Amino acid sequence: LVNYIKFDKYVLSNKSNVNFMLLVKSLISYAHSAGKKIILEGVETIEDLQFAKQLNVDFVQGFYYRKLFKSAR
Repeated sequence: LVNYIKFDKYVLSNKSNVNFMLLVKSLISYAHSAGKKIILEGVETIEDLQFAKQLNVDFVQGFYYRKLFKSAR
């Protein structure tokens, strides 16, 4: 049983490709309607995080949070 679908950083590196993003958004919409959670990896900047929010992903993974954690020490 699959509960999570993970998109790698290829999504972020191709966010200006209109046709590819139509596919990604459709897959995310389908996954949510099927009760799945979406993970986007490769989030390294605040811009990446904002883009992830626009895509309506559920979780992010990447070095952005590692940088925040290190600066908080």
